[in-house]
Amino acid sequence: MEAHAQTGYEEIIDLCGGRFDDDSAFEYLAYFDGGFYDFAIDVLRRRVEFGLLDDDSPAVRREDYPSALRQLCIKVEEFDRAMSVFDSGELLRTVVEFDDGVTHLGRVRPREYLAAITLDRGRADQLDEGASTLVTTIRREVYGLGDEDPGGYADTRVRPLAQPSSPRHTGDLPAALYTEMLRLCSWQLAVGDLHYVALFQNWSPAFAADLFDTAALQKWFRGRQDRRRKQYEDFGRGLRSDLPQLAHALRLFSVRPIRRLVLDVQEGALYYYPLAGEGDFLLGMTYHQPGVYQAELRLRELAGQVRALLSAG
Repeated sequence: MEAHAQTGYEEIIDLCGGRFDDDSAFEYLAYFDGGFYDFAIDVLRRRVEFGLLDDDSPAVRREDYPSALRQLCIKVEEFDRAMSVFDSGELLRTVVEFDDGVTHLGRVRPREYLAAITLDRGRADQLDEGASTLVTTIRREVYGLGDEDPGGYADTRVRPLAQPSSPRHTGDLPAALYTEMLRLCSWQLAVGDLHYVALFQNWSPAFAADLFDTAALQKWFRGRQDRRRKQYEDFGRGLRSDLPQLAHALRLFSVRPIRRLVLDVQEGALYYYPLAGEGDFLLGMTYHQPGVYQAELRLRELAGQVRALLSAG
């Protein structure tokens, strides 16, 4: 393990360094405060020892990653401002997944972030849960702050639906495709976690289903359901410019396409899952913070079903 640090962060460095055991998904951790890079810890040399990186690659990555992650901090703060219209609180956790690695950016305090990286996409959830737990540990042990439950990992059980939900739905898909999309969404949308799903094709909304009119969710709307639907639709359209900007910010980390984006706020999360075509994707959301992980698992399953449906059509 190698650390590259400025002074004044000893307690946080000790907490971070203690997470690099053999079972950890962490390969690189960095800390940013007020837009400035503060320290990094990594075990990138292990990949050289296993023949997974060239001998000079760790040094190059140590040079590149702080710049890429600093740009990610800037983009995350832009997302935070854009998402303020949803009245769901501040952006706590951002996960960006590529074919060749995953980045997690967790907010410790306003403008203070922990960044985590794995180069193994198969360990994305392990990295995410570990980084979320570490953010909570730093908040509690260093700053005496509470647990905001980033990632919703306190309860990871997904409860199968006994019967399909009855969402409000709209779209302009061909009749047979519309009917099947509605059926698939009805078995994934749930009051306890996944509240909204939209299918975008060529960057435009083609289908949407939600539970916003359900009595149990009215505490989040109070008559503003239609306005919120429009806001999510606008946000989805805006990804046409936001995603290239995000990819550009992280170009020193990966030049591959973004395969997954999670924007986790204090009350719920937004999820982006790309499909096969350019500008084709699923946008999902939940308002229930304890259901953030379950909601994503439902959307992840739905994304596979929708890919199969569209490829068959």
